Amino acid sequence: KFFWDASAESLGIGTSSPSATYSLDIAKGIRVSAAAPSVELVETDSSNQRWSMLSTAGVFGIRDITGSTYPVQIETTAPTNSIRIDSSGNVGIGTSSPSGILQVQASNPNVYITSADTGQSDIYFGGTTAPTKGRIQYSDNADFMAFYTDSTERMRIDSSGHAIIPAGVTLG
Repeated sequence: KFFWDASAESLGIGTSSPSATYSLDIAKGIRVSAAAPSVELVETDSSNQRWSMLSTAGVFGIRDITGSTYPVQIETTAPTNSIRIDSSGNVGIGTSSPSGILQVQASNPNVYITSADTGQSDIYFGGTTAPTKGRIQYSDNADFMAFYTDSTERMRIDSSGHAIIPAGVTLG
């Protein structure tokens, strides 16, 4: 079926009643076949943003054509369930059924949080009104690990492995 609804300016392929919401309504899948197939999305508002979904050199990517970056890339050799977002919004990496908001599952999982060689990496803990009350911080430049509660440093482990407790902090 190939149906043009002139009143709604909609084209139906595989359907004789295209949705008035879309200019093109296809009842089956779409196939784009080329050496580097792509589909481009162009915003006609003031942002003039352009995105492309493409496959090139065995990698599926979403490209920000406006800024020339590839914020999302998936290699053909990526295993099943490399990333899964379930119906609850939980994210699984290496699992199809994450037990919490984020679950990383592998035989020997490693999670890397890296910064520039002179920077620092932080993991924050807290509630919605005070999301940074607790923190674990690693300073690559000064080579120390620090632990914070109530937004105050409570302990530091220096590059020699010595634990340093700031003045005024009591243990136990």
